[in-house]
Amino acid sequence: MIRAQLIAAVWNWLPAFRAVAEVQSVHGAAAKLHVAPSGISRTLSLLEDRVGKRLFERSGRTLVLNDAGKE
Repeated sequence: MIRAQLIAAVWNWLPAFRAVAEVQSVHGAAAKLHVAPSGISRTLSLLEDRVGKRLFERSGRTLVLNDAGKE
């Protein structure tokens, strides 16, 4: 899949990705986007499955972008 097709496929998941990257928390991102934390968590799982890489380093409830996520 070329990069443009990949982006088109995951377009709806990008707001959740960005919110988590900014606040480094599923709960914080959920509050920011006014959705349930489980929705954010599921979205991240779908996104990571689609791109085939982990995008965050997880430490407890903190999520920090890793190199793949920054790319």
